[in-house]
Amino acid sequence: MKNIGNFFYRRKMIILISILVALIGGILYNMTIKSPKNTIEQEKIQEVFVSEFGLSIESSQGQPYAGIAQLKTMLVNEDQLEKISDQGIQIESQELEQSVSAFVRTSKGEVVFIRVTHANKEYVNKISAFLYNQMFSDDFDYIKNKVVLSVMKPTQATSEIPIYDDIYSTTDKSMLPTGEGATVVGSKKISSIVFILVGLIFGIILSLVIDIFNKKIYSIGYIEGIVDPNIKIIDASFDNRSSFLNRVNIVATINENEKCLALLQEGSNSKLFKDLQENEEIATYTEITAENLKESKKILLFVEKSHTTIDWLTTQISLLQETDKKIIVFFFDTYH
Repeated sequence: MKNIGNFFYRRKMIILISILVALIGGILYNMTIKSPKNTIEQEKIQEVFVSEFGLSIESSQGQPYAGIAQLKTMLVNEDQLEKISDQGIQIESQELEQSVSAFVRTSKGEVVFIRVTHANKEYVNKISAFLYNQMFSDDFDYIKNKVVLSVMKPTQATSEIPIYDDIYSTTDKSMLPTGEGATVVGSKKISSIVFILVGLIFGIILSLVIDIFNKKIYSIGYIEGIVDPNIKIIDASFDNRSSFLNRVNIVATINENEKCLALLQEGSNSKLFKDLQENEEIATYTEITAENLKESKKILLFVEKSHTTIDWLTTQISLLQETDKKIIVFFFDTYH
């Protein structure tokens, strides 16, 4: 848990910036979209218009009739196509079949709605009016032995196509809110929490990638994963300069006449390097040689947080693998 806390503390700026960028991006995204409306637009290669009307249809015995599939079939058959053509509307059979749909809504009881959809606005108005009138015409076989009442007259053709969330039955699945071929006007706005989480995840991943390629040692856990379990590790990451030097002096002088070899990676804290050189019991170097190793009884490895690299520590441990000298690792942080 401590290592995780150190990770977040170390990379807090990257994570916070990632969250901020994601949040700003989310705000801009939400500003560019329209609020959802109770209308849909079909994907526009060309503009589409729609007109609807509603009817109450009952049998001669007063029973509600909602056979919408049969009704649609009767409305788009060859007889109706011929009559529509006689009104100057040039439309093919398949095109008419695709333009007309019937549906029932639960909130409207047994009312049957007829919808006409087409790219030609004039055609929509004329076909819708024609079909509406046919429902009250004596020569329309479908209405024989039925009572038809008008609930809603044909609406004027519009490019805003109504969408209903209470459709009970329909001959056109694309009319359903989740139907294929239709999209809600305006996408739903995304919660800021989602963007914050995206930014947090991205920031953590980016931080991990940086840590992997950076190859620096940021916590004592890195050291524990490299050195032998028998090697003593002293965590001095929270010590100030005075207490840290006291620790080093105690370790260096615990046995008299034991010369200590102190190893720091090149470029490590110059003040610490100077302080160690002033200690007569310690010989300070940046790398191991056969000569300085021979002169020493004890090896002190100094690992500076966020500076010493994993490669450097691994190399020193590898070179010291065959030695029987006592090895102690000091892990320290900011040194003033």
